[in-house]
Amino acid sequence: MLANKLLAAMAGGEEKLYVDDVFSAYTRTGTGADVTVTTDIDMTKGYMLWSNGRSGATDHAIYDSARGVTYDLVSNSTAAQTTQTTGLKSVSSTGHTVGSLAKMNTSSATYVDWVFRKAPKFFDVVTYTGNGDASRVLSHAIDGTVGTIIIKKTSTTSGWMTWHRSLSANHILYMNTTAASIADGFNPSPTDTTFTVQSSVGDGCNASGVTYVAYLFAHDTGTDGLIQCGSFTVSSGTGTTEVNLGWEPQFLLTKYNMAGYNWNTYDSYRGWVDTTNAGNVNARLSANLSNGEASDKSFQPSATGFRMANSAVYPGSPVTILYLAIRRPNKPPTVGTQVYNAIARTGTGAAATVTGVGFAPDVCWAAQRDGASETGRWDRLRGGLQGLRFNTDPELAGTAGVNAFTMDGVSYVGTSGQLYSNIGSFTYINHFFKRAPGVFDVVCYTGTGATIQVPHNLGVSPELIILKQRSAGGDWWTSHSYNTAAYGKVNSTAAFSVFSTWNRTTTTFEADSGNGFSISAGTYVAYLFATKAGISKCGSYTGNATTNTIDCGFTTGARFVLIKRTDSTGDWYVWDTVRGIIAGNDPYLLLNSTTAEVTSTDYIDPVSTGFELSSTAPAAINASGGTFIYLAFA
Repeated sequence: MLANKLLAAMAGGEEKLYVDDVFSAYTRTGTGADVTVTTDIDMTKGYMLWSNGRSGATDHAIYDSARGVTYDLVSNSTAAQTTQTTGLKSVSSTGHTVGSLAKMNTSSATYVDWVFRKAPKFFDVVTYTGNGDASRVLSHAIDGTVGTIIIKKTSTTSGWMTWHRSLSANHILYMNTTAASIADGFNPSPTDTTFTVQSSVGDGCNASGVTYVAYLFAHDTGTDGLIQCGSFTVSSGTGTTEVNLGWEPQFLLTKYNMAGYNWNTYDSYRGWVDTTNAGNVNARLSANLSNGEASDKSFQPSATGFRMANSAVYPGSPVTILYLAIRRPNKPPTVGTQVYNAIARTGTGAAATVTGVGFAPDVCWAAQRDGASETGRWDRLRGGLQGLRFNTDPELAGTAGVNAFTMDGVSYVGTSGQLYSNIGSFTYINHFFKRAPGVFDVVCYTGTGATIQVPHNLGVSPELIILKQRSAGGDWWTSHSYNTAAYGKVNSTAAFSVFSTWNRTTTTFEADSGNGFSISAGTYVAYLFATKAGISKCGSYTGNATTNTIDCGFTTGARFVLIKRTDSTGDWYVWDTVRGIIAGNDPYLLLNSTTAEVTSTDYIDPVSTGFELSSTAPAAINASGGTFIYLAFA
């Protein structure tokens, strides 16, 4: 961090902030005792912590740096702040500690902690004591466009007066109610550095002697912007409304500007997913309610914003919907362990958790090692229980398998085979991947029957694309940068064929109508990989039938290797260091086959720069003059 700050100072600019630095949605299970939550958010720089129970009726809990760790506010109540010595206990440069307060940490109950860090063009918190002036100007540190202001009396009862940039002039909402906006004369007139409070409007936001807290959220439409506050109007019950933010969000707060509708929150860590296929719903909490988590299909994230099926939410007359959206994590990784890990485990045949990944994974591949089975694949974007296998089957909306992604792994439910990923007494390898700029991305899209340009957030041109139709049977189509006019199938040993160039850019890739990449009304998922120096490598090589060193540009060797021959038949080989990439014994699995793990082979050996194919490697991975593609993680 210090080095980054020095470099920024030398360049005459500020250190670049990423979403990962200023916002976190962290899910946890209560213990009933003090627990330290590591979010990597430096809360010593100023914060708001908003905590809410998921598994039952629980009041919200809001704390901030301006009032201190002991003062609790409730978004679903008009009550003044209370002193809670067992709520938020402390904050640090890496997170916070929660005490035993029942609404925040009951044993076995589930919770979400939303952390907002003070930062220019993102968020600020201001406290003040009212002086009775009719028009009082206060300073803030947003240093840009203000999108939303929420003001609450702390010393006495009041509603949560909320101004949003999309409301009509002098209109406000109250976040603790379902009411529509009202005209009350409140005009904060925010500038980049100030906003105005008045004593005579609404609940009064400048009454003499009354203490207040104001939460200010930015609106930043720049390329590197992290937050947007906007609105859209639904005028019919048919079709789909697309809201373009320029990026995929991880958090969404919405309010219909009409009576009877809640302040709903969604985030990708509790389960805000692509619901275009049957069997999936989104996890919803409401800022104005003490209810536990509910579910709906109202909104779903997209690569460029979010979308809404009008029929699911249309109340029968035109309605404007206000939103506050926060960008998905966008901080580039610095080491391979931040984006890939593998865990070996034994199945239980019942509900189970897998932990120790070291990050919040977005994708899980689960392969049985000691029996004939197919590799199961789940991802956070499609949601729990939406399994895929490396065969031609469509997406399986089941009742067993990976049902949720956590902050450090996944959980399993059910007992009926669990998509060959958790059968009792069998051994498994779980491969975990995290979406990260320049390394890996996941995209869901719907075909049109014509060639389309599909948006993504990889940030660079994808070098390896693997895609599958979800809604119907079909192959796992694959394109690699070694030859963008060639394609293969992950579920097949066949050589790659020449099709047409799969155009790809830093923001889109082409899904051609040929070969079923864009079937009308068909839903798809695409996995995009790229090379990032020292972390990942999408490469190719020519076989030599003897010792063959593959330089990936790493310094500590490859922990994961996937290889496929492209000019002739060959399986999709997978190795990892958990099972062994060591001289003399390199167990491998095949993505395209149900064959059990093969052991006692010496096909691949470790080298610091990547990996080395031994002289005993078969033609499928090192035939003389053969062409091969690979994916490796450091």
